Amino acid sequence: MSISELTLKTKDEPIRRFEVFTGNGRRREWSDDQKAQIIAESCEPGVTVCSVARRHGLTPQQLFTWRRLARKPRLAALVKAQMDADPFSGTIYVFRAKRTDRIKLIFWDGSGVCLVAKRIEDGEFHWPRMQDGAMHLTAAQFSALFEGLDWKRVHAPSETRTPIKAG
Repeated sequence: MSISELTLKTKDEPIRRFEVFTGNGRRREWSDDQKAQIIAESCEPGVTVCSVARRHGLTPQQLFTWRRLARKPRLAALVKAQMDADPFSGTIYVFRAKRTDRIKLIFWDGSGVCLVAKRIEDGEFHWPRMQDGAMHLTAAQFSALFEGLDWKRVHAPSETRTPIKAG
């Protein structure tokens, strides 16, 4: 089925108007420096967010979002600064929220940084003890944690002896 068949009431009726939208439309790209300057301007005493947003052609909601994001450290930067680790190594870094029913994962999959956020509807995540300022989990423990199961019930597979003779 062609586009003209989807948009026309009958096949005999000619197309009266055909519009093609290209580009970003009204969306503008703001550099980090421009955003920082606008955020700093909105934080000055006696200035309202609405007036700064209006002056720069933004909605107040967009400026409030920028301000909120500026207060939060980026997770990849947090991994590098606080943990002194490489966020692009392929290791999965798990961040817990104040509420025990939410976690965020960040990892490099080879083509980009992946961010996964999970909230358990009924229950909470069970966390292991910290060792050396970090939690080290086996794949089975991580899987149990991510599924919302009690990780303490998951044990590492024990080594079994290889039989010497059959039968």
